[in-house]
Amino acid sequence: MSRIALATFAATSLCAFIALPAHSQLTVTLQDSLISSVVPSSGSTFVTFNGTVTVDPGFDVDARTFDGPFTTAFDTLPLIFTPNFDAYYLPFNPGATYIGDIFQIEIPAGTTPGDYLFGLNGIDPASVTLRSTGLDGGGNVVSDFASDTFGVQATAVTVPEHGSLSLGLAAAGVVASVRRKRRAG
Repeated sequence: MSRIALATFAATSLCAFIALPAHSQLTVTLQDSLISSVVPSSGSTFVTFNGTVTVDPGFDVDARTFDGPFTTAFDTLPLIFTPNFDAYYLPFNPGATYIGDIFQIEIPAGTTPGDYLFGLNGIDPASVTLRSTGLDGGGNVVSDFASDTFGVQATAVTVPEHGSLSLGLAAAGVVASVRRKRRAG
């Protein structure tokens, strides 16, 4: 990951954290906000983001969305919420805390290696956002939003070039030949 991309990701994540209100009915915290994975030569690889969702009593998570992940060239990776998170999210579950896998990013074969750190505008970090709704002390319906940032580093598989492979085999042959001569002599 380039230092500029990492610095931008860290600074924006810190600013988002500082802007949180004094008390929130909802929090979402990802265990690892940046995961690296190798682009597979065939099929797909999935990286799973785990975390904790905490909701105050009387409030329920009733909406979810995500922005990203994109590269600065607007390449993107598919994101899906996990079945375990769906089992928590879909029924009415006021005040329930969730700890576990929240979403997965698919890295299919042929993915352009790079840092998938940004939202659609190419500036803000990729993020997952949840909304909770409930009643405040006065009986008014209120909503609260919480989000956390994430990113994926897709790296290329290092495959030796044909010349390097041939050179390695030739070197192994020379070593084997020298050993045979030493044993014979």
